Amino acid sequence: MSPPKILLVDDEPHILSGYRMAFEAAGYDVTAVSSGEEAQRAALAAPFDFALIDAMMPQMDGFELTAWFRSRPEATGLGIGLLTALPADPVEKAVYSSDEWPLAEPLRLIVIKPMLKDISDVVAAVDRQLHHARSELCGG
Repeated sequence: MSPPKILLVDDEPHILSGYRMAFEAAGYDVTAVSSGEEAQRAALAAPFDFALIDAMMPQMDGFELTAWFRSRPEATGLGIGLLTALPADPVEKAVYSSDEWPLAEPLRLIVIKPMLKDISDVVAAVDRQLHHARSELCGG
């Protein structure tokens, strides 16, 4: 089985570098970009299993990028993790109340509080999401 492909999106180079090293060490095929626009280009060039996105970025923030992914048929099934220091309830309310996402569509989204988590905890959360998604695909 090929390694899971993850798209990392963060405008802070030191954060992006830390996540890149952690996911590569965990066996992921990593693409790291520093803006929403770069993430769009990368996503159009190749499919990903998961996108880990900083919620607060200049120009296109993580919420806008997530909405863009949800509008793309080729992104069906893409898992998304939003990295945010914001409280989870308002983030989830904003995401789930979006008119662009039909409620019937399963939304594989996790909200990650990086200030409260070690990078290894973030990698483990993504691993759990991908394992769960693969289990669903295999019927179990």
